[in-house]
Parts: sequence; C-alpha cells; structure tokens
Amino acid sequence: MGIGEQIRRAINYGLNDSESTRLRTLAKLENGSLLRNDNPQEHFYLMFLAIDSEAKQVLVVKHLTGSAWRFTGGHIESGETIARTLNRLIWEQLRLPDQFSESPIPFMVSIGDDTVNSSFPCTTHYLLWYLVQAIQRDVDIQGAGFLDACWVGVDRIDDFIKDRDGITALGRIVGLLQA
Repeated sequence: MGIGEQIRRAINYGLNDSESTRLRTLAKLENGSLLRNDNPQEHFYLMFLAIDSEAKQVLVVKHLTGSAWRFTGGHIESGETIARTLNRLIWEQLRLPDQFSESPIPFMVSIGDDTVNSSFPCTTHYLLWYLVQAIQRDVDIQGAGFLDACWVGVDRIDDFIKDRDGITALGRIVGLLQA
C-alpha cells in the first residue's frame, strides 16, 4: 500500500479534529505532492506523543528550529511507509527501536498552518498523530536536535504546549495519562 493510500485510510477512520480538516486533507490527497520533497510549502507530517503511562507523563521538546515547546515528529521521506517513517523518527529522536511493524492508525488528524518560523518554506503541515508508549529511562534524546526536553504530567502540560493542534491531541489522550 502506497503512502497516499495509507494516509487516506487514516483519514477515513473519522479521527479528524474537524470536518474542515477531513475535507482539506482529502483535497490535498487528490492534488498530490504529499511529501516535503514534492511540495516544500504544504505536505504531510507525522507527530508522535511519547507517553510513559506508568509515570503518567508525556515528553515535550523544544526543537532547535523553534522556540515553542512541542511534541516530537517529523517529515515523511520519499519511498517510506508510515510505519517506516515513525520507526525512523522514533529512533532518531528517542533512540527507541522499531515500535511499529505495520501501518498504524493515528489517534488524530489535524492541519497545522504553521507560519511561525519564516526561515523554513513550510506553511502547512497535514498532521497525522500517533502514540508511542515509552519508559522514561529507556528514552535517550542526546543528539536528537532538541534545545531542551522534559517529561510532564497532565497537571503541568498547559505550561508547555500552547498550539491548538497540540492541545487538541493531548485532550484526546489525557485519559491514558490519568488512568
């Protein structure tokens, strides 16, 4: 299954943050140019929330490319599947080995109209959101391209995450952290 079909499958599960997101994302799929190499301005991007269910915390990071606290994620490269991209990104950013063996279903789809960092050509990210179960002591972020990183409980997450998409994503998984 190609990347376009994998994305369409994710969208059709009804996990979009709004009907507008579903329609815009389907239109993007129809127009093609899904990856950053094909369209540096508008493309698909995978987000993953590393959560430690036992400690009831989620990892937040401050990337070298921006000043805001965010969740981890990255671009899909040409020829990659969603599972391959996630596994690559999770290894690069957290040093956790393969987490996905097949095409996972995201827990949310959203669109980030991201014009915050004008030094990059990205203006719109079509975001597919995934969960990664992690144990804090197993995560190694050294050399991952972060200015800072920390594990945060639900009671303090508002001090870090300010973007609409991140807040919405966290709202969808908060039950896992409070259980």
